[in-house]
Amino acid sequence: MTSKKTFTVTAKAGIFVAGVRSPGVGKPIELTDEQAAYPLIAGEIEEPGKKAEAPAGETEPPPAAKAKAVKE
Repeated sequence: MTSKKTFTVTAKAGIFVAGVRSPGVGKPIELTDEQAAYPLIAGEIEEPGKKAEAPAGETEPPPAAKAKAVKE
């Protein structure tokens, strides 16, 4: 038997994640590494403790840029 790991469901997930009914956004789901491979790439799940990366082009400006924008 392959061991399962706990992952967190994201908003990109549909009704099913890796053939398992989704418990809902932000809820934990237990999958094997094989089951989780594609949903991880697709962004449907994330490993707990890992911060989700911002999509390309949507990065937050550095604090110095924010302060400069406020002064202008």
